[in-house]
Amino acid sequence: MLRSCVLLLEQAGLLAFWAFLVSAAVAGLVALISPRTFVRLSAQSSRWLDASKVLRWLDQTRFNVDPLVLPFSRLLGGITLASVALLAYLFTG
Repeated sequence: MLRSCVLLLEQAGLLAFWAFLVSAAVAGLVALISPRTFVRLSAQSSRWLDASKVLRWLDQTRFNVDPLVLPFSRLLGGITLASVALLAYLFTG
């Protein structure tokens, strides 16, 4: 029973790892091919939902990295795709 739970968790972790790699690859590809689309997606994804007053401190912006990252979105996309390729190579064989 315990062995099957461990195998299930291992498979779930592997699935989460590959899902993260695929989503990073898609984001890197969008940043590389279309910086304008990347900027729009960045603006859309940076919207927060206020869950409650208890979590309000999580809603505060500490430091805005958009002006530092968005002008270099093609470079970021290339680095992201290279990182994804390296990780995929290292973890597949």
